[in-house]
Amino acid sequence: MVVAPSLIVVVVLVAMVALFVSDRVPLDLVALMAMCALLGTGVLTTGEALAGFANPIVSMIAGLFVVGAGLQRAGVTAWLGAQLARVGGRSERRLAVTIMTVSALASSFMSSTGTVAILMPVVVSLARKRGLAPGRLLMPLAFASLLGGMLTLIGTPPNIVVSDELRRHGGQGFSFFSFTAPGLVLAVVGIAFLAFVAGRWLPRGQEATDDEAPGSVTQGELSGTYGILDRIGAFSLPPDSALVGQSLAEADLRARYGVTVLAVRRDARTEQGRPLRILPTLRFEAHDRVVLLAPDATTLARFVREAGGEGRDEPKTLVLPPEETMAEVVIPRRSRFAGKTVRDIAFRTRYRSTVLAVQRGGQNREGAVGEMVLEAGDTLLVKGARKSVELLRNTPRDFVVLLESRTEDTTLDVRRAAGPLLAMLGMLILMTFRVVPNVLAVLLAAVAMVASKTLTTVEAYRRINWESVVLVAAVLPMATALDKTGLLDQVVEGLVGGLGAAEPRVILATLFVLTSVASQVISNTATTVLVAPVAYGLALNLSLAPEPFLMTVALAASTAFATPIASPVNMLVLNAGGYRFADFMRVGIPLQLVLFAVTLVIVPLMFPF
Repeated sequence: MVVAPSLIVVVVLVAMVALFVSDRVPLDLVALMAMCALLGTGVLTTGEALAGFANPIVSMIAGLFVVGAGLQRAGVTAWLGAQLARVGGRSERRLAVTIMTVSALASSFMSSTGTVAILMPVVVSLARKRGLAPGRLLMPLAFASLLGGMLTLIGTPPNIVVSDELRRHGGQGFSFFSFTAPGLVLAVVGIAFLAFVAGRWLPRGQEATDDEAPGSVTQGELSGTYGILDRIGAFSLPPDSALVGQSLAEADLRARYGVTVLAVRRDARTEQGRPLRILPTLRFEAHDRVVLLAPDATTLARFVREAGGEGRDEPKTLVLPPEETMAEVVIPRRSRFAGKTVRDIAFRTRYRSTVLAVQRGGQNREGAVGEMVLEAGDTLLVKGARKSVELLRNTPRDFVVLLESRTEDTTLDVRRAAGPLLAMLGMLILMTFRVVPNVLAVLLAAVAMVASKTLTTVEAYRRINWESVVLVAAVLPMATALDKTGLLDQVVEGLVGGLGAAEPRVILATLFVLTSVASQVISNTATTVLVAPVAYGLALNLSLAPEPFLMTVALAASTAFATPIASPVNMLVLNAGGYRFADFMRVGIPLQLVLFAVTLVIVPLMFPF
């Protein structure tokens, strides 16, 4: 029996959307499976199925990740975030508006995920310093980054997708600043709504006091937050202990006893009693004072007894060597390590750091850390050298460093930042005046980041979110299949039949609702790839200008506010802000309705039918 190609496309499309919604399979893998299905069943030729990887959109998205990483490495974004403390003042509302403004401006030139990952540590530290629960500021930070994506062509992939849809049909496409006017109106309205209306719906949580929250988070504060102080023990090592002469690697205390050595004090070799740096090669000596962390008091007592140690009554505190630091790290959505244990990912070997504790939903998890299965949204308390924490920063797909127990140097090094800033400025000029194709302008800026030695080649590749790149490349062929089999024409004809007599604004409203609702459960980029051709087809069949319809689709795609799974930035702030699923609906749905109404007013004014 021969199956009609159109039926195959419908089945593949429904299966793809269902898997997107289930969130059980990585989005890029789902898109690749759909692409392979269309190729394997003969709906698409090999060239058609793989054409997405040659699409300029894909190269632009990859290049923008590199540009954003270069600005971060040069200290530009850290400096920008640090200015929040200077202009935010002590008013919560003023601080929130300042944070949202910076977030929106930054995300208009780099990915919203990168913006939130960079600003989260600054915002959490500011919240604690001002005596606020982080949840009062983190959701506005995330939502503002999505609003900022509306401001420029490169602000978010959906903008590039709708511009490419125009160009694909022989049009000129949207310019770099075509999105600025409507996006700015929506961003201002959205920020005002979040600052003056939605604040009453944000969870207040447990607010800190200024005394408890200095400008930078201390090791003691982090230790207390994760409840490890009660599990810290100290003992002296007698000369006859079996540990004397063994190195940390040889003793392998975590595997044998489930304990972690946090510090070793050796007065004769330690200036002013500071602890030695913990390295695998460090050998125990008689009379060493060892500070360690155990899962519980019973394990601690058993270890001290079997090791022949002498318990010491020391204060419940933890002081690390100057070379070491503590950090709070979030497992983001789609991390490779979600679903694996700390031991499975060889955390200590791979990142030269030690996981001391894990929190889920704001609650400390009990038991052996090495055996804990990690999930997206978990926060880890990590101890290691400062260079080791930098390794974690360089893998944003798997980890986002939320807080570090030291104050960052927020002075902008002009000589260091000059190259990246010039690269970004050159990219904006080339794109604004259409000197070269947009994709070339972005790739030139990305190359400049490496040529200026701001990033190494390895770092540049590592900072690209390949899931997003592959997702777009693999989803694009679905639009080709819909067009090739005539399904797209049928959808357009159906909408024209149902909406043909309706006012153009009713059609805009339908497209906005369709795009916005779909973006709450599946990728907004994938949604735009599928809806943009429908929007263009509607305009063509109704003899109307396509620009207002495509602009509406792009703006609606950036309203992923109502669920924590709607956007990676929502997942990033979910646990750190102590939010529940209902919190996103309580704030996000009213915000969507407000932006929906504003869009229907301003888009036809700026882009006539």
